[in-house]
Amino acid sequence: MDKKIALKEVAETGRILLKEKLVARTWGNFSAKIGENRCVITPSGLGYENMEPKDLVELDINTGESVGIHKPSGEKAVHMAAYKVFKDAEFVIHTHQIAATAIGLGDISSLDLTADENELLGGVNIAAYGMPGSDELGKNVEEALKNNAMCILMAHHGVLIVASSREEAIKKALLLEKICERNLKGQSNVKYTALDELFKELKSLCEGKHIIQINSSNVLALAERDCDFWAQIDDMAMMIGEKMPICAPNAHEIMGLLKDYGAVLVKGYGAFALTEDEEDAAAAGILIEKAATAALHAKALGVNADLDRTDAAFMRKDYITRYSKEK
Repeated sequence: MDKKIALKEVAETGRILLKEKLVARTWGNFSAKIGENRCVITPSGLGYENMEPKDLVELDINTGESVGIHKPSGEKAVHMAAYKVFKDAEFVIHTHQIAATAIGLGDISSLDLTADENELLGGVNIAAYGMPGSDELGKNVEEALKNNAMCILMAHHGVLIVASSREEAIKKALLLEKICERNLKGQSNVKYTALDELFKELKSLCEGKHIIQINSSNVLALAERDCDFWAQIDDMAMMIGEKMPICAPNAHEIMGLLKDYGAVLVKGYGAFALTEDEEDAAAAGILIEKAATAALHAKALGVNADLDRTDAAFMRKDYITRYSKEK
């Protein structure tokens, strides 16, 4: 792909995928091939809303060496793996879409997937877990790609899609999400009964920060368990913490917990999250919905999908001390 076109398309991709709710905040990353051994890739920790071509990083697919005003995405290894395995690939996206991430917590051997859908996707496979940005994740994804699959569900993490163009990559992501939505198990249809006084009291205590309530059916069902919920997906571990504690419907107790955790569960109310601004609030809402969707699916399958708690705590610390500051 021509470098000028590649830079423009990659810089725009985040905004497109944000609208489609296939990524949240700065999670996800995208690249386009510009030569036999080179690609341009999104930088680490930079918001998509105002990303420009000059912000992208040129990356050597074989060595990982980069040129640019920013550091390349921490997930560069999975992009390098994609271009190494599929020599004709031109565009790669890593998304954090809700249903596909949930499906990636279980076995996909019996996935309801037609032959035509499988052909359009270029094959689907699961990559074993590796922590975000690790060499282990890159190697696991490379092994999954070698199984002639261009759509990889990265366990506990998200999705990698290999394509011949940006348009094809986005079409694959949307099709994959539609397929995964119909394959979800254990999803809830609980309806929220308006209980507004607690939220009003919380708003009066949030001291200039932004508080939101997430009361979708799945989040309500998660809170109905009436116990702490431990992270099963990397981005929850990073942005919310290693767990979402359960709390009584007491505003002062909730605010006390929100000093240490990104969100809390309250039976009958769903979840509350305290964020710095509306942008982070929107991202937190998506992540909590994804965590609940994945948790109900894993429970229905009888799968213990909890992340290692030491790993989850490490990711949370890294997010607070480094990643959120880059953003």
